[in-house]
Amino acid sequence: MPKQIAVRETESHNNMIAHQSAPWIRVLPRLVAERREPLEKEVCISITNPKQSPAQLADFADVLRLGFHDTDRAGGRATLMSRPDAKAVLAFAHQYRNAPLTVHCEFGASRSVAVGLFLAAWLYRPLFVAATDVLIPNRWVVNQLRAAAAWRGFCPLDHRLLACAAFGNPDYLTKHIPSISHHD
Repeated sequence: MPKQIAVRETESHNNMIAHQSAPWIRVLPRLVAERREPLEKEVCISITNPKQSPAQLADFADVLRLGFHDTDRAGGRATLMSRPDAKAVLAFAHQYRNAPLTVHCEFGASRSVAVGLFLAAWLYRPLFVAATDVLIPNRWVVNQLRAAAAWRGFCPLDHRLLACAAFGNPDYLTKHIPSISHHD
């Protein structure tokens, strides 16, 4: 059974954003991401199910669109996150490492939590998670990111990325980000 990540309760999200020097990584449900007005230069990683209509995210500076199911088991008709998907996430995050970043999936509680948590630990950025109940990072997604990070971390040498690749279970990742905020 996957472990639920512990969200450290802190002061209000808006106050925290105002006092942070590093831009936040936001993990949101699809509908919230579509309705939210992005910050200047904010980018988005949009995760939908394959063959699902793309999220309406026209106001973001750039959008990486991925399509895979929320499963951590191969088999059946499910499309899993691929290694090229994971490499694309790392390249996109590296390209926009200083920009505000939103990651969304349908409910903002599994696939996007895995991506957001991994990127927050790698880039040492605060993480805001909007989902209100169960937050379980998708293990397959975390493992694909770890595998892609293991190769990417050597060229050029990136110690934080290699640490996330080597030790990147959700407990480790949660302990290696500056803060996690949760909004009900």
